[in-house]
Amino acid sequence: LLSRCKGLVFPSRSEGFGLPVVEAMCFGKPAFITNLTALPEVGGDVCYYFKSFDPREMAQVVKEGLADYASNPAAKAAALKARAAMFDWDRAVDEYVQYYIDILSGSERQ
Repeated sequence: LLSRCKGLVFPSRSEGFGLPVVEAMCFGKPAFITNLTALPEVGGDVCYYFKSFDPREMAQVVKEGLADYASNPAAKAAALKARAAMFDWDRAVDEYVQYYIDILSGSERQ
């Protein structure tokens, strides 16, 4: 489904982590998400953001975002895929292991 869609609209009001957003980005698809939850931590500067849940405003964000994406789809898709690569499971495991090593050794993490 994600490989053939034009984009992901994910107007979650209470998302802890946006796995569907990462999945869409893996396919280089634009994601339309809210900036009122933790989703900006996932989408960074490559996603398109709703500032409210007003249907007209959301429709405008999608319309403008699709036009922006269409202006340079190869570069936009590459940026989305690069952002998604930051959420690799192996990387997450390595960071957790290092976190626990730092705690056990008394080191402070920055």
